[in-house]
Amino acid sequence: MGRLLALSLAYLAYLSTAVIGSEKKQHLVQHGPCSYTFILPEVEHCQPLKDYQVTNSLQRDFPPPPAPDPGSSHPEQAKDQHARPSRQERKLESLRSSTENNTQWLQKLERSIQENLRSGMEEMKRNAVHTQTAAMLEIGTNLLSQSAEQTRKLTDVETKVLNQTSRMEIQLLEYSLFTDRLEKHILQQNKEISRLNDKSRCMRGPPQLESIGKRVNRCGQVSYRHGYHGGFSVAKMG
Repeated sequence: MGRLLALSLAYLAYLSTAVIGSEKKQHLVQHGPCSYTFILPEVEHCQPLKDYQVTNSLQRDFPPPPAPDPGSSHPEQAKDQHARPSRQERKLESLRSSTENNTQWLQKLERSIQENLRSGMEEMKRNAVHTQTAAMLEIGTNLLSQSAEQTRKLTDVETKVLNQTSRMEIQLLEYSLFTDRLEKHILQQNKEISRLNDKSRCMRGPPQLESIGKRVNRCGQVSYRHGYHGGFSVAKMG
Protein backbone atom coordinates (compact mmCIF):
# COMPACT_ATOMS: atom_id res chain seq x y z
CA MET A 1 0.00 0.00 0.00
CA GLY A 2 2.84 2.40 0.75
CA ARG A 3 4.31 1.75 -2.70
CA LEU A 4 0.99 2.62 -4.41
CA LEU A 5 0.70 5.82 -2.39
CA ALA A 6 4.26 6.79 -3.36
CA LEU A 7 3.48 6.13 -7.04
CA SER A 8 0.34 8.30 -6.87
CA LEU A 9 2.28 11.14 -5.26
CA ALA A 10 4.97 10.84 -7.93
CA TYR A 11 2.26 10.98 -10.61
CA LEU A 12 0.84 14.16 -9.11
CA ALA A 13 4.32 15.65 -9.03
CA TYR A 14 4.72 14.74 -12.70
CA LEU A 15 1.45 16.46 -13.60
CA SER A 16 2.52 19.54 -11.70
CA THR A 17 5.93 19.72 -13.37
CA ALA A 18 4.33 19.30 -16.81
CA VAL A 19 2.73 22.75 -16.62
CA ILE A 20 5.43 24.58 -14.64
CA GLY A 21 7.47 27.22 -16.54
CA SER A 22 10.27 29.49 -15.57
CA GLU A 23 7.93 31.98 -13.87
CA LYS A 24 5.77 30.11 -11.30
CA LYS A 25 2.43 31.00 -9.73
CA GLN A 26 0.73 29.14 -6.85
CA HIS A 27 -2.84 27.91 -7.16
CA LEU A 28 -4.82 26.41 -4.24
CA VAL A 29 -7.56 23.80 -4.81
CA GLN A 30 -9.80 22.79 -1.89
CA HIS A 31 -11.45 19.38 -2.10
CA GLY A 32 -13.38 18.42 1.02
CA PRO A 33 -11.07 18.29 4.04
CA CYS A 34 -8.00 18.22 1.76
CA SER A 35 -6.30 21.14 0.05
CA TYR A 36 -3.89 20.96 -2.92
CA THR A 37 -1.38 23.65 -3.90
CA PHE A 38 -0.17 23.77 -7.52
CA ILE A 39 2.53 25.97 -9.08
CA LEU A 40 1.44 27.23 -12.52
CA PRO A 41 3.50 29.03 -15.24
CA GLU A 42 2.84 32.57 -16.39
CA VAL A 43 0.96 33.03 -19.67
CA GLU A 44 3.49 35.23 -21.47
CA HIS A 45 6.29 32.70 -21.04
CA CYS A 46 4.36 29.74 -22.49
CA GLN A 47 5.02 28.39 -25.98
CA PRO A 48 2.62 29.15 -28.83
CA LEU A 49 -0.38 26.93 -29.26
CA LYS A 50 0.97 25.25 -32.41
CA ASP A 51 4.20 24.29 -30.64
CA TYR A 52 2.47 23.15 -27.42
CA GLN A 53 3.00 19.47 -26.74
CA VAL A 54 0.13 17.76 -24.90
CA THR A 55 1.45 15.68 -21.98
CA ASN A 56 -1.83 14.74 -20.33
CA SER A 57 -4.26 12.23 -21.71
CA LEU A 58 -7.16 14.39 -20.55
CA GLN A 59 -5.89 17.39 -22.52
CA ARG A 60 -5.83 15.33 -25.71
CA ASP A 61 -9.61 15.14 -25.56
CA PHE A 62 -9.95 18.87 -26.26
CA PRO A 63 -10.52 19.66 -29.98
CA PRO A 64 -7.73 21.61 -31.71
CA PRO A 65 -8.36 25.33 -31.97
CA PRO A 66 -9.66 26.48 -35.38
CA ALA A 67 -7.25 28.19 -37.74
CA PRO A 68 -7.61 31.97 -37.87
CA ASP A 69 -9.49 33.33 -40.87
CA PRO A 70 -7.28 35.78 -42.78
CA GLY A 71 -10.31 37.64 -44.10
CA SER A 72 -11.80 38.36 -40.75
CA SER A 73 -11.36 41.71 -39.11
CA HIS A 74 -9.16 42.38 -36.09
CA PRO A 75 -12.08 43.13 -33.71
CA GLU A 76 -13.72 39.82 -34.56
CA GLN A 77 -10.47 37.98 -33.88
CA ALA A 78 -10.20 39.72 -30.54
CA LYS A 79 -13.80 38.82 -29.81
CA ASP A 80 -13.19 35.16 -30.74
CA GLN A 81 -10.05 35.07 -28.64
CA HIS A 82 -11.97 36.58 -25.78
CA ALA A 83 -14.78 34.02 -26.19
CA ARG A 84 -12.35 31.09 -26.28
CA PRO A 85 -10.85 30.10 -22.93
CA SER A 86 -7.29 31.15 -22.49
CA ARG A 87 -4.41 28.71 -22.46
CA GLN A 88 -3.94 29.15 -18.73
CA GLU A 89 -7.62 28.49 -18.06
CA ARG A 90 -7.50 25.35 -20.19
CA LYS A 91 -4.41 24.20 -18.35
CA LEU A 92 -6.05 24.97 -15.05
CA GLU A 93 -9.21 23.14 -16.04
CA SER A 94 -7.20 20.16 -17.21
CA LEU A 95 -5.20 20.22 -14.01
CA ARG A 96 -8.39 20.40 -11.95
CA SER A 97 -9.84 17.47 -13.85
CA SER A 98 -6.65 15.47 -13.34
CA THR A 99 -6.62 16.45 -9.69
CA GLU A 100 -10.22 15.32 -9.25
CA ASN A 101 -9.42 12.03 -10.96
CA ASN A 102 -6.38 11.55 -8.80
CA THR A 103 -8.37 12.55 -5.73
CA GLN A 104 -10.99 9.94 -6.54
CA TRP A 105 -8.24 7.41 -7.10
CA LEU A 106 -6.63 8.37 -3.79
CA GLN A 107 -10.00 8.09 -2.05
CA LYS A 108 -10.42 4.62 -3.49
CA LEU A 109 -6.90 3.81 -2.37
CA GLU A 110 -7.69 5.16 1.11
CA ARG A 111 -10.85 3.06 1.31
CA SER A 112 -8.88 0.02 0.19
CA ILE A 113 -6.22 0.74 2.82
CA GLN A 114 -8.90 1.18 5.49
CA GLU A 115 -10.56 -2.08 4.47
CA ASN A 116 -7.21 -3.86 4.55
CA LEU A 117 -6.44 -2.32 7.93
CA ARG A 118 -9.86 -3.34 9.21
CA SER A 119 -9.44 -6.89 7.94
CA GLY A 120 -5.92 -6.93 9.38
CA MET A 121 -7.20 -5.74 12.76
CA GLU A 122 -9.95 -8.36 12.70
CA GLU A 123 -7.39 -11.01 11.81
CA MET A 124 -5.15 -9.80 14.64
CA LYS A 125 -8.10 -9.92 17.03
CA ARG A 126 -8.96 -13.45 15.91
CA ASN A 127 -5.34 -14.48 16.30
CA ALA A 128 -5.20 -12.85 19.75
CA VAL A 129 -8.40 -14.63 20.79
CA HIS A 130 -7.04 -17.91 19.42
CA THR A 131 -3.75 -17.37 21.26
CA GLN A 132 -5.54 -16.49 24.50
CA THR A 133 -7.83 -19.49 24.12
CA ALA A 134 -4.86 -21.78 23.53
CA ALA A 135 -3.07 -20.30 26.55
CA MET A 136 -6.18 -20.75 28.71
CA LEU A 137 -6.58 -24.33 27.51
CA GLU A 138 -2.94 -25.02 28.29
CA ILE A 139 -3.33 -23.51 31.76
CA GLY A 140 -6.50 -25.54 32.33
CA THR A 141 -4.74 -28.71 31.20
CA ASN A 142 -1.85 -28.02 33.57
CA LEU A 143 -4.25 -27.37 36.43
CA LEU A 144 -6.11 -30.60 35.70
CA SER A 145 -2.83 -32.51 35.59
CA GLN A 146 -1.71 -30.99 38.89
CA SER A 147 -5.12 -31.72 40.45
CA ALA A 148 -4.96 -35.32 39.26
CA GLU A 149 -1.44 -35.66 40.66
CA GLN A 150 -2.48 -34.20 44.02
CA THR A 151 -5.55 -36.45 44.10
CA ARG A 152 -3.36 -39.48 43.41
CA LYS A 153 -0.98 -38.50 46.19
CA LEU A 154 -3.86 -37.97 48.62
CA THR A 155 -5.31 -41.34 47.62
CA ASP A 156 -1.97 -43.02 48.29
CA VAL A 157 -1.70 -41.34 51.70
CA GLU A 158 -5.27 -42.33 52.54
CA THR A 159 -4.57 -45.92 51.51
CA LYS A 160 -1.46 -46.01 53.70
CA VAL A 161 -3.38 -44.60 56.67
CA LEU A 162 -6.17 -47.14 56.19
CA ASN A 163 -3.65 -49.98 55.99
CA GLN A 164 -1.91 -48.82 59.15
CA THR A 165 -5.26 -48.43 60.91
CA SER A 166 -6.28 -51.94 59.85
CA ARG A 167 -2.99 -53.37 61.11
CA MET A 168 -3.39 -51.54 64.42
CA GLU A 169 -6.95 -52.84 64.78
CA ILE A 170 -5.77 -56.39 64.11
CA GLN A 171 -2.97 -56.00 66.66
CA LEU A 172 -5.40 -54.60 69.23
CA LEU A 173 -7.73 -57.54 68.62
CA GLU A 174 -4.86 -59.98 69.05
CA TYR A 175 -3.80 -58.23 72.27
CA SER A 176 -7.39 -58.41 73.52
CA LEU A 177 -7.63 -62.12 72.79
CA PHE A 178 -4.26 -62.71 74.44
CA THR A 179 -5.40 -60.71 77.48
CA ASP A 180 -8.60 -62.76 77.73
CA ARG A 181 -6.67 -66.02 77.55
CA LEU A 182 -4.21 -64.73 80.13
CA GLU A 183 -7.02 -63.70 82.46
CA LYS A 184 -8.65 -67.11 82.11
CA HIS A 185 -5.33 -68.81 82.79
CA ILE A 186 -4.76 -66.61 85.84
CA LEU A 187 -8.23 -67.37 87.17
CA GLN A 188 -7.64 -71.05 86.64
CA GLN A 189 -4.31 -70.84 88.43
CA ASN A 190 -5.93 -68.93 91.29
CA LYS A 191 -8.59 -71.60 91.60
CA GLU A 192 -5.96 -74.31 91.60
CA ILE A 193 -3.95 -72.43 94.20
CA SER A 194 -7.03 -71.99 96.37
CA ARG A 195 -7.84 -75.67 96.06
CA LEU A 196 -4.33 -76.66 97.01
CA ASN A 197 -4.39 -74.26 99.96
CA ASP A 198 -7.65 -75.75 101.18
CA LYS A 199 -6.30 -79.24 100.81
CA SER A 200 -3.13 -78.28 102.65
CA ARG A 201 -5.14 -76.83 105.54
CA CYS A 202 -7.28 -79.96 105.71
CA MET A 203 -4.23 -82.14 105.85
CA ARG A 204 -2.69 -80.14 108.72
CA GLY A 205 -5.85 -79.62 110.81
CA PRO A 206 -7.12 -81.98 113.76
CA PRO A 207 -9.83 -84.58 113.09
CA GLN A 208 -13.43 -83.44 113.53
CA LEU A 209 -14.85 -86.73 114.76
CA GLU A 210 -13.11 -89.56 116.59
CA SER A 211 -14.63 -92.76 117.85
CA ILE A 212 -13.63 -96.30 118.35
CA GLY A 213 -12.33 -97.60 115.12
CA LYS A 214 -13.15 -94.38 113.02
CA ARG A 215 -12.28 -90.69 112.76
CA VAL A 216 -13.09 -87.91 110.23
CA ASN A 217 -10.72 -85.07 109.42
CA ARG A 218 -11.70 -81.62 108.05
CA CYS A 219 -11.18 -82.67 104.46
CA GLY A 220 -14.00 -85.21 104.71
CA GLN A 221 -11.74 -88.25 104.91
CA VAL A 222 -12.55 -91.14 107.26
CA SER A 223 -9.86 -93.18 108.99
CA TYR A 224 -10.56 -96.68 110.30
CA ARG A 225 -8.61 -98.25 113.13
CA HIS A 226 -7.21 -101.65 112.58
CA GLY A 227 -6.07 -103.70 115.58
CA TYR A 228 -4.93 -102.51 118.94
CA HIS A 229 -1.83 -100.69 117.86
CA GLY A 230 -3.69 -97.61 116.56
CA GLY A 231 -3.32 -98.18 112.85
CA PHE A 232 -5.81 -96.35 110.57
CA SER A 233 -6.81 -96.53 106.90
CA VAL A 234 -8.14 -93.35 105.24
CA ALA A 235 -11.23 -93.38 103.10
CA LYS A 236 -12.95 -90.36 101.55
CA MET A 237 -16.50 -89.75 102.57
CA GLY A 238 -19.30 -89.78 100.02
